[in-house]
Amino acid sequence: MTPEQGDLYSPRRLVLYGCGDCINDYEGITGHERYRGDLRLLYFASLHPGTGTLAALRMAPMQARKLRLHRARQADAPWQAGDGDGAGQQPFRFPGRPPAGRPAGAAFRAVMSRAASPSDLVAAARAAGIGDERVLAAISAISRAGFVPGDYVAAAYRDEPIPIGHGQVTTQPSLSARMIEGLHLAGDDHVLEIGAGLGFQTALLARLAASVMSIERWPDLADQARRNLARQGIGNAQVLAGDGSRGLPEGAPYDAILVSAAFPQVPAPLAAQLRIGGRLVQPIGPGGSEQVVLFERSASGLERRHVLTRARFVRLHGRYGFQSWS
Repeated sequence: MTPEQGDLYSPRRLVLYGCGDCINDYEGITGHERYRGDLRLLYFASLHPGTGTLAALRMAPMQARKLRLHRARQADAPWQAGDGDGAGQQPFRFPGRPPAGRPAGAAFRAVMSRAASPSDLVAAARAAGIGDERVLAAISAISRAGFVPGDYVAAAYRDEPIPIGHGQVTTQPSLSARMIEGLHLAGDDHVLEIGAGLGFQTALLARLAASVMSIERWPDLADQARRNLARQGIGNAQVLAGDGSRGLPEGAPYDAILVSAAFPQVPAPLAAQLRIGGRLVQPIGPGGSEQVVLFERSASGLERRHVLTRARFVRLHGRYGFQSWS
């Protein structure tokens, strides 16, 4: 892929060849959840599964007004497969983007300018390839505005990760949808979630399962998640503060386990707490560049099925995860 054919990104730069601009320290590419306090511009992309082509792109306008763009250097043009922690990820093609120096097409302008609304989360999930109508209905039914900090209510219905404290962000809704769809919930499932955040993903799970047990590392986030769920009238989900790498053996076995933090392998307690025939979804990697993988428990142990997507997650800390809690 050459600069004339579209746009490229690397771990350190998002190069916009359609307008000749370059943005240092990109954030928000689909599933990429690293957040920094000096972030000035957010791009949020939804990709078509399999092809890797861009289905939708949104930009946070409040940050964009403060950004001064600089023309990309020629040295930034090549795709550097070995450059940093994003190595191996494929470049994005922007819909409606013409060759450099020509005006953007209507498809690109529409994506960039359309106002966010509750239906946008469903549309973003569909654009990301989510086809399970029960998952889409859950996204439509759950008010995400009730699960974000007050300062971010206006951004609640954008398909964006939102900062929630402790260096954490919420999972991008379309990414949550991808992971939940991979669990193939049938409605009578008993689910364990590792990483409640402020409870939005927990609420989606509760809408699709009979019962949900969720473990959140940070006690204040767990408290807020419980309050959020109670305000929404969700009574079949319980949030506990603790070490998610240990799981919750007193509630086992589970029909499905969803892990929202990264570790190079599935912690042994989680595998042991999954019933035979149960599904587990976890980001597999060191934290910062992961494959989100679907596993299934068989009589012989946990078996890897397939990769659902690529993403960036914070690390899973605890006795059976990364040992440092810093």
